[in-house]
Amino acid sequence: MDLFTVTNESSILSIFNHFKKQNRKFAIVTDESNSVGLISMQDIMEAIFGDIPELEDYSAYFYPVSYL
Repeated sequence: MDLFTVTNESSILSIFNHFKKQNRKFAIVTDESNSVGLISMQDIMEAIFGDIPELEDYSAYFYPVSYL
């Protein structure tokens, strides 16, 4: 699998669209000084919608399948 890299000047919308089209979940972010970072689909979603709780946070609200 080849790495998906973006610059820190890339728009969130273009990164989001690439994630969707290429079924990606992460991208490497670089800036003009070659510093490296990582962005994920969850990072983008949380920037838009706010904090997204982990599935474990809701586990108390669900019954195990064997009880249904």
